[in-house]
Amino acid sequence: MNYIFNTCAIIGPGLIGGSIGLGLKKLNLVERIIGIGRRQESINAAVNIGAIDSGTMDIRNGVQDADIVIAATPVSLITQNLKSAIPYLKKGALITDVGSTKSFILQELKDATLNSGAKTNDCFEFIGAHPIAGSENKGAEYAESDLFVNSICVLTPTESNSKSGIDKLTKMWKLLGAKVISMRPEEHDAILARTSHLPQVLAYAIANIIENEQWKFSAGGLKDLTRIAASDPNLWIDICGQNRSNIINSIDLFIKELSRISSNLSSCNDDQLKEIFANARKHRNAYYNIKND
Repeated sequence: MNYIFNTCAIIGPGLIGGSIGLGLKKLNLVERIIGIGRRQESINAAVNIGAIDSGTMDIRNGVQDADIVIAATPVSLITQNLKSAIPYLKKGALITDVGSTKSFILQELKDATLNSGAKTNDCFEFIGAHPIAGSENKGAEYAESDLFVNSICVLTPTESNSKSGIDKLTKMWKLLGAKVISMRPEEHDAILARTSHLPQVLAYAIANIIENEQWKFSAGGLKDLTRIAASDPNLWIDICGQNRSNIINSIDLFIKELSRISSNLSSCNDDQLKEIFANARKHRNAYYNIKND
């Protein structure tokens, strides 16, 4: 059997990590998957659904034989876990993540490696990854083997990465069904601030201005618009902290656009309002291949 990797270690085999494990096993892309978690219950859940072959709460035992280590925890724990794993990685191991911020994680790992006196390429290779898939739910019980089919996975390699490492990770994500796009970490963070982090902040803001007795007067639109406000606030506090300046810039852009709408409302400029609304509709429908009536 020609596996991409013999042993894969997944730190945090929950929704995303568990889905990666299920996909890798379904397609026979790895020989063995070890799950690393903080709670035995989470490890047992991942074993029970077949996402991992075995699990441990000891990061040393989990990563020491791994050809690839995938950090699939909330972003606040990614650098912490990978820093803990570095001393025990076998030479040439590839490590990656699934976080929605990239620059912060890359810099933290660079600093950790420099402080240890090691040369990154001599002991491990890190390539950032962000599969843009998932839901507001969490836990292995929500994992799906085809979660990444027809999704986008962004890779953020740097000049220090090898062609072999990039090719292997690209192949893995493509076989899991994702379209792989490579870009600089800084570019990724600026884009995701607009397409993911800003919408999350807006969902929280909109939910906060609806009073309790007013929710019953809403139709499906408000429910759809605030769906992601059900996401774990702790997760999003960490994301906001790691991509703070980009999110602030995105909020400023949104306020500017909202002010433009408010100004035209105040001046009763319905023609300009209609143009703003029609332009937004055209842009959205063009991406989703929906015809404008």
